[in-house]
Amino acid sequence: LTEAARPLLRGKQPLHLRKLTKKATRKMAGVSRRYGDAAENALWNGLRGTRQRLAEEQAIPAYMIFHDATLMEMVEMRPDTLERLGRISGIGKRKLEAYGEAFLEVLNAHPIGSEADEVTDTVEESLNLFRLGMDADTIAAQRGIKPETVYAHLATAIANGELPLNDVVPLDGAELERVRLAFESCAEEGGRIKPVYEALEGQYDYSSLRCIKAALSQG
Repeated sequence: LTEAARPLLRGKQPLHLRKLTKKATRKMAGVSRRYGDAAENALWNGLRGTRQRLAEEQAIPAYMIFHDATLMEMVEMRPDTLERLGRISGIGKRKLEAYGEAFLEVLNAHPIGSEADEVTDTVEESLNLFRLGMDADTIAAQRGIKPETVYAHLATAIANGELPLNDVVPLDGAELERVRLAFESCAEEGGRIKPVYEALEGQYDYSSLRCIKAALSQG
C-alpha cells in the first residue's frame, strides 16, 4: 500500500468499486407462441403436436423435422396442397416427401375463420352431387376442380360419418382387412399414404386409400 491508501484505511475517504453483474442468459427451451384467433392457435398446436410425434418416433430433436419458423409460415400461408406446402421456407423435396402428407392433413383439418364455412360448403356440394349419382370425374368437371379434390371431399364426409366407405370404394371384408393391416404396419411413417400404397403394390390408388384411411379413423 502507498501513502494514498491511508485516508481509505482511516475511513476518511469512501471506496468505490465496480459491481460485477452476471450476464443474463437466454433460455432456448423452444419458442412458445399463441395466436389471438382460437382457430389459428389450434392449428399451431396441431402442427407442433404432429412435429413432436414424428420426432419421438424417429428419436430425433423436433427442430430436425421443421423449425418453428416453418410452422409459423404454415399457419400464415395455409397451403392446401403438397405443391403449395413445398413452397414454404425450410421444406425441401426430401422433407416434403417424408412429412408433407402428415402436416397437410393437419392443415386441412383446421380451417381458419371464414374458411371453415367455405370448406364445409364445398364438401357438402361435392357430397350432394355424389348422392345424385355423379362420379368423381363428373363432379370435378362440373365444379372445375380436380378429381383428387373431390375424393378429398368424400373422404371428409366418410370421416364425419356422412357417407359409407363402400359407396365410394367398394371393398369386401378381406380387402378392407388387408388395407387396414397395411396402414397398421406403416403406422411409424407418420400417417403418410405413400408407404401404404407401396406396401399394397399399387393395387389401390391414393384417392381410394385416403377414403379408406378416413373410414378406418372412425374405429
